[in-house]
Amino acid sequence: MSPPNGERRPPVQESGAGSHQEAMASMQAGRPGGGFESQLGELVPDGTPAPRPKRIYRSWAPTMVRAVAIVRGMGTAMTLRQLFYRLVAEQLTRNVQGDYCALSKQYRDALLDDDTVPELIDRGREITRYSMWKSPADALRDAADCYRIDRTVGQPWSIYLVVEKDGSVTQLAAWFADLGIPIVALKGYASKSFCDAVRRDVLAGPERPSLLLYVGDYDGSGDDLERSFLERTACWAVTNRVTLTEDQISTHGTFPSARARTRIPALRSGRRATAARTSRLRWTR
Repeated sequence: MSPPNGERRPPVQESGAGSHQEAMASMQAGRPGGGFESQLGELVPDGTPAPRPKRIYRSWAPTMVRAVAIVRGMGTAMTLRQLFYRLVAEQLTRNVQGDYCALSKQYRDALLDDDTVPELIDRGREITRYSMWKSPADALRDAADCYRIDRTVGQPWSIYLVVEKDGSVTQLAAWFADLGIPIVALKGYASKSFCDAVRRDVLAGPERPSLLLYVGDYDGSGDDLERSFLERTACWAVTNRVTLTEDQISTHGTFPSARARTRIPALRSGRRATAARTSRLRWTR
């Protein structure tokens, strides 16, 4: 919100070459906002409790300059979570809930104080309303603008792009939707109804082999989500895990503080029984 004295914060402005260096310098001076470094000192001889950790706050301004630069340079709309992980990858924030909440607040304040800051998208909420037109002529013009033929007619494969995170659909649609490639967001473990709907869609298409390209996390849940979806749909001639793969992690590494998170106890040990299976082309049915 705006300061109580009515003064507006200065607008978020870019400086230098993207301000990544300034943000890194701020990180070295102190931890991200909301975090703290322990400064307990020595224990008191009489056994009394040690003093509580002292919070050391840093300025979010350099990080926000970089955050705005990332969103402006993306080319497509971004979610808050996507922006957060970009900053984590650049070591400008920690991969913890406190920094995610702090980034949410800081970006909200930037939007309130500077009209030039680009909006983030929220795919979890929408306005539901029937489509309406001023006249039949307007409806016909709109229908003409929306008219498309099937771009995949005559192609040897039916290609489906399956992604684990719903937040990635905006970027993928900007890159592939005009090619007629369907994009399927799992958003966690897919229900039987959804798996059946996907299977019907594939089988109702032209009589040609179906190719599934999968984009998911490199962790136990990411592997198991793929396995579950493939087994329950069982309609793919070829499946290919595009990213993330074991080879990509070996080549490029992971960002600091990355942790494999899963709700499945059997997968928390770090065993990757499906790594070899999901990192290459696999024939099913």
